[in-house]
Amino acid sequence: MRSLTSLTYYQRLGLSPAASPEAIRRAYRQLSKRYHPDTSPLAPEVAIRCFQELQEAYLVLSNPAKRAIYDASLRAVTANTGSLGMPGSLGADSLELRMETRPLSAGELCALLLMGSTLVVCLVLAGVLAWLRESGAS
Repeated sequence: MRSLTSLTYYQRLGLSPAASPEAIRRAYRQLSKRYHPDTSPLAPEVAIRCFQELQEAYLVLSNPAKRAIYDASLRAVTANTGSLGMPGSLGADSLELRMETRPLSAGELCALLLMGSTLVVCLVLAGVLAWLRESGAS
């Protein structure tokens, strides 16, 4: 698989520059499922790199102010080189990669509930067994 780094943010998400915010969100969600390190069949280091590159593209394109700056720099690069490339004029702080928090899914909540209840049952069972050993020894 080739690296996404050489592609524009729109190309990383498989979109045109005229894409709506909803289309950007949908494309990101679909691709993030494919490249998320926990669910991807790719090697972990490849999946992490691809996922981070997708997330970087989404963080810029989903923010109207950052997208306007990116589009302007993309137009400048296109005008200067005649081809689409990665703009070099964006500041490093505008591309800051942050992990966004999200609510837990129903499956994740169910798994947490099962793990918590298993822990409680094991602790109660250990207590009962300890009590029975003590009462049986005397």
